[in-house]
Amino acid sequence: MLLHVLSILKLIDNYIISITKIYCQANNQFTDIKHPIMSTIIICEDRRDESVFEESFRKRLIELRMKKDVSARDMSLSMGQSEGYINKIESGHSLPSLTGFFYICDYFRISPKEFFDDGLCYPPLLTELTNHLKALNHKQIENILSIVKDMKN
Repeated sequence: MLLHVLSILKLIDNYIISITKIYCQANNQFTDIKHPIMSTIIICEDRRDESVFEESFRKRLIELRMKKDVSARDMSLSMGQSEGYINKIESGHSLPSLTGFFYICDYFRISPKEFFDDGLCYPPLLTELTNHLKALNHKQIENILSIVKDMKN
C-alpha cells in the first residue's frame, strides 16, 4: 500500500514539475524544481507568482463546486470539515493541506490531475466514460468515436 501511495505522489510530483516549468518558461522565470510534494520545494524568481497558482486553484475549486450545484457550506460539511472550510479556501484565507486536497478530489470523484486540467468541463463524467470505454473492444470504440464526431458536426 505504501509503495502505491509513493508511486501516486511521484506521478503528481512529475505533473506539478511539468506545469511549473511550462509556467515559468512562459513568464521568462528561473525555476529550481525538485520534488514539490515530497519536499515542497518550488522556487520561482518572483514570489508573487505563487498567488497566480493559488488563484487558479481557487477558481478551479469554485468552478467544480458550481458545476456540482452545491454550496460551499454543504461541501465542507459533506467532507467532514467545519462549515466554513471551503469558503476559506475559495476566498483566499487558506489553502488545503495535501490530504485536504485529496479529500476535495475525492469529493468531486476526480483525480488530482483532472483537478488541474481546467480544459475538462465535466471530469467525473469523463472519468466514468473512460472507465466504460476501457471494457470495449476496438470496433466498439471506433463506433463510439464515429458517433462523437457526428455529434460535433
